[in-house]
Amino acid sequence: MNKLNMALIGATCALISSQAAWGAASQIVNFGGEVTEGTCDISIPQGASFTFAKVSIDNLAAGKASEIQDLTTKITCATTNTPVVRISGAFLTGKNMIFRTSSSTSNQYGFMIRPKVAGVTAATFYDEDSAVLNYSSVSHGLTTGGAAAGSTKEWTVGMVRASGNLTPRIGTVEALVTFSAEFK
Repeated sequence: MNKLNMALIGATCALISSQAAWGAASQIVNFGGEVTEGTCDISIPQGASFTFAKVSIDNLAAGKASEIQDLTTKITCATTNTPVVRISGAFLTGKNMIFRTSSSTSNQYGFMIRPKVAGVTAATFYDEDSAVLNYSSVSHGLTTGGAAAGSTKEWTVGMVRASGNLTPRIGTVEALVTFSAEFK
């Protein structure tokens, strides 16, 4: 190899290695993130399971509750945005305010949820107009900016027989109802 070729090879290697040592003139960096309305914790102090007493089919008339129980929801949020409570679950056909699972073996029975009102008893509980409808949003009483402090809401749940001239059937009755905090 002649001296000129050796010099060219040496100069090329020096040029290549000097560019690698100095790096690029610029570098693009990709950043990502997500902005949400906030997060909330919802809890039920009584626990996630309620058991109602057995009732005889002939002791529970249509449009009545056999028993009512209190339910409390507590919401605390990591935001000052104001959430609502969304209540959802499977329901009795034609009565989207009476919650029940499809695995229930009884007919025309389920569970109704209402915001708690003083003086309501099992005898006066059944009221389709006051009941919470499936997938409805209900104010939890939080004020704008007060979500981080949290709030408590009182409900009444009743085991009911649907109103109307429908034939009831004995068996089990269950409902799985989801209470979730969502933003308006």
